[in-house]
Amino acid sequence: MARTIETEVIEVKEAAKPEHPEAEHKVPRPKPVRWVVFVAALIALASASVWWLESLKYESTDDAQVDGHVDLVSTRISGTVSYINPRVENNHFVEAGTLLVELDPRDYQAELEHAGANLNTRAAEARSAQVAVPIVDASAFGQLHAAEAAKDEALASVEAEQANLTAAHHRLQQDEAIYARAERDRVRYQALVVKHEISRSD
Repeated sequence: MARTIETEVIEVKEAAKPEHPEAEHKVPRPKPVRWVVFVAALIALASASVWWLESLKYESTDDAQVDGHVDLVSTRISGTVSYINPRVENNHFVEAGTLLVELDPRDYQAELEHAGANLNTRAAEARSAQVAVPIVDASAFGQLHAAEAAKDEALASVEAEQANLTAAHHRLQQDEAIYARAERDRVRYQALVVKHEISRSD
């Protein structure tokens, strides 16, 4: 029985030996399981990289506070919104120049027409003023010439009155001289009357 087992082991060993000696030096082929594991590892690594890059766009917190940059958007004008861009959503990146909303232009059209009417009114007033300028200019120059004539007349009147004043001063001086002479004559005649050199009637 022992011989039978040994014979079978020898036969198995002989069967396991390669028939050709070159076969011992061949590189063994990798098994497909290794390739599957390698490809799965590459897919897992790529998925982890994509998840990590995507997770950088989001913030998580355990105290409901997030540190970040907040850009406030405010309008310069107010109005009724007639269109909202559906591609713009909260917490999404928006490129500069992207249309966010459209306002109803009818209110502003009415204001534009009102401003145009005011402009036309002001233009008509300006043309009317331009027409009135020569009239006012002529009237002002007429009043200026009349005022200058009145001034010249007043100056002539002042000079005449100054001449009259000078003549009055001369007459006053003449009257004062006559009065002084008459007073001297009276005193002299009174002395002569006291001395009885002339009669009282003289």
